[in-house]
Amino acid sequence: LLQMALQKWMLSRLTSWGATSWMEVMGNRVQGILAEDDKERRSTLWNEACSAFVRYEQMELTSILEMTLWKRTITNSQQNKNGPKPMVLLDRGESRCI
Repeated sequence: LLQMALQKWMLSRLTSWGATSWMEVMGNRVQGILAEDDKERRSTLWNEACSAFVRYEQMELTSILEMTLWKRTITNSQQNKNGPKPMVLLDRGESRCI
């Protein structure tokens, strides 16, 4: 039951993001949690896995926000009602949050 819950909650979300390297790391963490017999060590591994997952989630959210800001900048620059649409070259880095 624990294995199924961890795979559903952590691994399937990472898979849907296309984050295969993160999925591999978290898969190893999940296996470590399941293989551990010591309750305290299992709790420590669980906390580490949750912290790593939160970091991955924050990176993914930041990436989506940056892409949205970048696309909005492009859209706003192309909405010139008084003439032809200007060709604007924008660097995605200009919209980076971090």
